[in-house]
Amino acid sequence: MFDKLAYSVGFFLGDGSLYSGPFISSKNGKTYFHNDVVFVCSDLEPIERVQSQIESAFGKSYNIQQRILPSGLPHYTLTAHRREIFDFFSVNTTMRWEIPQYYFSAPRETKLELCRGLMDSDGHCAEFIDNHDPRYEVKRWTIGFSNGKLRIVQGLASIMQSLGMKVGVISPAKKAGYRDTYIIRPNPRSFHEAGMFFYASRKQAKFNRYIEHVLGSETLRTAPVTSGEDIVPPLAKA
Repeated sequence: MFDKLAYSVGFFLGDGSLYSGPFISSKNGKTYFHNDVVFVCSDLEPIERVQSQIESAFGKSYNIQQRILPSGLPHYTLTAHRREIFDFFSVNTTMRWEIPQYYFSAPRETKLELCRGLMDSDGHCAEFIDNHDPRYEVKRWTIGFSNGKLRIVQGLASIMQSLGMKVGVISPAKKAGYRDTYIIRPNPRSFHEAGMFFYASRKQAKFNRYIEHVLGSETLRTAPVTSGEDIVPPLAKA
């Protein structure tokens, strides 16, 4: 079960939630008790992967709900209504506070799937122009993961390091009016060489540009790169 649901567990630790409590049916007015596991995302691909894994593991299919945010962007939600599913995700993650111990010694592909779930939820790939030297415009990429629970960030950093990724140090980031978060910034080259990628096509598109421009590859899943720099060669301004 842990292997089959590795991606979903990772995604749940980032963008999942739990609800356990009563609700009143709009059909008959009766009060029922729900145990829900909720997954939300602005990208469809991660939600579809979670949907598929839950159906495979528990034999139960749930529909994906879509709504449009005021910004005009889509927002996808998958809600699993079943006590068995609720118990698996709540108990094994200590109510969404830590990565289950199983994954620290799991097979390599299982670790990668857990990491992919976490990165598709609370991870990002950013690309920007570095104008530090006014003579040049240098395009750079960064990979990052941020979460408000230190144990989750520490656990992810440990698993990534076991897979050969360079994650650097964990940095706290204070947000006014919101909980503090903790950030790691894996080295993009080691992220690629370890076999990591995003299922979320929006994030993957950015990382593919890093692969194409920096590592001279057309797709993410290619042979490990052993030479080259982690930034695009400087282009002199006209």
